[in-house]
Amino acid sequence: MRPANEARGEVAVTVGGVDLILCATLGGLAGVSAATKSETFAQMFRKICGGEPNAIIAVVQSWTVEGDAVAALKAMKIPDMMKIASAAERCMDALMGDAAGNADAGAEKS
Repeated sequence: MRPANEARGEVAVTVGGVDLILCATLGGLAGVSAATKSETFAQMFRKICGGEPNAIIAVVQSWTVEGDAVAALKAMKIPDMMKIASAAERCMDALMGDAAGNADAGAEKS
C-alpha cells in the first residue's frame, strides 16, 4: 500500500490486520453525518471521537480511499474502533486546517 498523503489529509490506519488510508472529504462528511443522523459538525465530531459504532462504521465506509473497507469492517474488534476514531480526528483536523488561527487573524487590525 502506498503511504498516506498527509498534505491531502490522508491518515493510514490498520484495522483487524487490514491496512486502510482514510481521508475526510466534504462528501465523506455528509455520508457520516447522514449515517449518524447528526445535524451539526459538532454532533458528528462527538459521535466519531466517542467511538459510536454507527459513526465508526460510516467513517470506514465513507472515508476509505485505499484498502479493503469491507474486509476491515469484518475483522474489526473493539480496540480498532478507537484507532479509527483517532485517525478520523486527524483527518478532520487536516480538513479544517488552522481554522482557529485563521479566525484570530481576521480579528487583527493593521
